[in-house]
Amino acid sequence: MNVRGEMHVWNSGPEHCAAQVPNQSFFFIDEQVDQKALKEKASTAIITVLSGEISAKQIEMEFKNVLSTKYWRWTAKQVADNKFTMRFPNAKMVQDYSNFNLGTKKGDVQMMIEPWSSSLGAKGVLQQAWFRVKGIPVDQRSIRTIAKVGALVGKTVSIDENTRFNADFVRVRIACRDKYLQLLRVLLGCSYMTFTLTLRPLIMRWETRPKLL
Repeated sequence: MNVRGEMHVWNSGPEHCAAQVPNQSFFFIDEQVDQKALKEKASTAIITVLSGEISAKQIEMEFKNVLSTKYWRWTAKQVADNKFTMRFPNAKMVQDYSNFNLGTKKGDVQMMIEPWSSSLGAKGVLQQAWFRVKGIPVDQRSIRTIAKVGALVGKTVSIDENTRFNADFVRVRIACRDKYLQLLRVLLGCSYMTFTLTLRPLIMRWETRPKLL
């Protein structure tokens, strides 16, 4: 931080999550979506091959045969095993085709079309679960403190306000690499505390990209 109190870009490091869990920690960086780039990608689709085998050229030919090339040049690009990207004339067409699966003329290949997503190249997805967090003193249950306790095992996604001052526990939704009972020992201020995180039955995949704290 400089003399004016402004934060330098190089000081905005990633958040270290799940530091208390052996072999489960990770660094978290908030998404900062460039709206211009996102708008440009709105007409790009991800094509996933559900069954059979097909090449990028064959995908192009399937669309050329069905939709013609008079007003649009169909160009597919393979980006991973059984995954391709292809640009459509407009975003509405991508949305229309994403409502159902497509088959080739011969019927030996099934494909799914989805709008482009920046998570296309992801190697994995964090899992989400509701935890009951016990051990946080009632007078220490600020949103910031609860979020930091959740960050000991993953990334805190949301906090159930209805249980924030519950006598027994606080419900916290956490995105993490693995889910199991956690017993954590940390300093809260200068007091040595033990927090217990108990997994609730409801498990969710991180697909909806909820707003993070």
